[in-house]
Amino acid sequence: MKKLIPVLVAALILMLASPVFAAEVKVTGSVSGITGYEGGLFYEGGATIGAEAQITDNIKAGIGFNLSNGLTDTIQNGMSWSDFAAMVDKAYIETSGALVTGLPSMTTRLGTQEIGYSIFNAYNIKGEGIGIRDLAIGPVALAGFQSWNPAEQVRGGQISVNPLEGLSVAANVIHAGADDTQQLSAALEAAVQPIEPLTINAAMGYMHDADDPAFAFAGGAEYQVLPYLGVHAGARKIDTNYAPRYMYSKLSNNEIGFNGGVTVSAFGATLDTNVDYAKAIEVVGEMDEVVYTGEMTLERPFSVAGMNFTPSYALTLSKADEGEIGITEHVLSLGYEAPNSLTITGGVDITDLEDIKPFVNAAMEVEF
Repeated sequence: MKKLIPVLVAALILMLASPVFAAEVKVTGSVSGITGYEGGLFYEGGATIGAEAQITDNIKAGIGFNLSNGLTDTIQNGMSWSDFAAMVDKAYIETSGALVTGLPSMTTRLGTQEIGYSIFNAYNIKGEGIGIRDLAIGPVALAGFQSWNPAEQVRGGQISVNPLEGLSVAANVIHAGADDTQQLSAALEAAVQPIEPLTINAAMGYMHDADDPAFAFAGGAEYQVLPYLGVHAGARKIDTNYAPRYMYSKLSNNEIGFNGGVTVSAFGATLDTNVDYAKAIEVVGEMDEVVYTGEMTLERPFSVAGMNFTPSYALTLSKADEGEIGITEHVLSLGYEAPNSLTITGGVDITDLEDIKPFVNAAMEVEF
């Protein structure tokens, strides 16, 4: 399947060059890049280019390049076909229509699959293959895929249902690997809005383990108390051995946790706060049993002579077991958004007062 991307690239070039399609093609895309300086070091960052072409009413093709994949060596030594293929981050052709006349329409993608069904077991799955989505049968929508990445084969499907206004339910199953490396996982998520300012979410994840099946449970709520005041709260329990291959990396297993916070928007400023409590289900080695974390961010955009600035302040405090409260993040920054789509951000990281780190970065994203 590694040969699929070059084949799709060649097919796309031929279609765009064909006079049959040329008059109808509508191309959109974006170019983005970042570079900067932090703590005495310059970093190259990277650049991405993506384009999508609507070739006909029901045929669409896309391609994306990650120019940080071997770009320096390519500039120095010239470009080969393998160098070009290495920089292709994704390539696909999509068609829309029914499988058989009279049946519901669906979207079929051949090429790079980008799957994000759930953070509990299907987050950022990427590989070459074939997939379908948007197959609607009444209030039910179906999706599925089969893909190959350099490490393994991955396949799965999702069913989404919106039985009532304000209620949505989605379930997925993912099978990854082969032979002794096989792993089966599933997730069920639901969201309901009983009244307009209140949203309640609940989720359950499952990972099949012949010796000891593992589960993850999470729930939360968000309530807009007033136009300028919102509150949120949540709870979670993730088993020690719960570790699906495509679980979101910021989710932690082996813990029971609670969190809550407020968001205040007033006088053009936005203040976000969150407090988190995490307790290990099983204490292993020298790990902390209980960790408390408090986070706060404050932003206040303003304009001067047509120039847009955004100063921000971020502070994170943490406390483990019987230890003292420590600062894990303390940053002051100022961002400037130029009319030419360039964003420059500079500031200082004062998390460690004995090692203060100034930083500046420049990022650009242009859509066409």
